[in-house]
Amino acid sequence: MQDIYYKLGLNNICKDISDKYQFKFDLNDVLSKLIYSRILFSASKLKTLKLSKKILEQPNFDYQNIESVLPILCKENDFIQSQLYQKVETIEFFIMIKLISSLKLSMKIILENMANQKKIDLTL
Repeated sequence: MQDIYYKLGLNNICKDISDKYQFKFDLNDVLSKLIYSRILFSASKLKTLKLSKKILEQPNFDYQNIESVLPILCKENDFIQSQLYQKVETIEFFIMIKLISSLKLSMKIILENMANQKKIDLTL
């Protein structure tokens, strides 16, 4: 989960928003805990904070930080979505390239095997 979070660049998005609003707390920590706990526990904001203290890494924020950041995340929704869209597009491109490379390699192996079989069949 953490790998996906960072590959999507959510940490960088948080940095940009934090710089813009000059937060005194770690927005990345807040958002990551909210996302992880929503996926793992489907918990409320308050329960997220409590579960984070017990199960996830110790949070560097308090409940008021969660409450104060939510309206700003809503306000920055378009920015967040555009950044995620660009990142997903890039990730999809690299996945597509890897897939095409794998398919080319597979086709090459299949064709080589077919050629080898023909040679074997001709010598029988």
